[in-house]
Amino acid sequence: MGNPIRGEVTVVADGVSYTLRLGMNAIVEIETALDIGIAQVTELFQGEGLKVGNMRLVLWAALRERHTDLTLEDAGDIMGQIGLAETIAKLGEAMQAAFPEPAAGKKPSRPQKKSGTGKAS
Repeated sequence: MGNPIRGEVTVVADGVSYTLRLGMNAIVEIETALDIGIAQVTELFQGEGLKVGNMRLVLWAALRERHTDLTLEDAGDIMGQIGLAETIAKLGEAMQAAFPEPAAGKKPSRPQKKSGTGKAS
């Protein structure tokens, strides 16, 4: 089962469990392949922008972190087994997990700075 804290979502196709995650590498893969930015990627999930080929690409990119051996055609087979509606729902969950809303009143955390030696070089 996928770890929602890590932004993972699970789908089951033909009795096999697959983990989806839209990490930075997956997002870059999608942006590069479609030549669009992340804001436009989210628009692919609705209205006239919805194309099955785009959904297959996003699914494939989301699968790559945990299932590196899967091909684009494999992603299409998985999508065919779970259906377009389920694919869109699961990818939507993965997209929301990739960009969670900060908790109310909480500022996003910044990376910690490395401590120096305390000596000037």
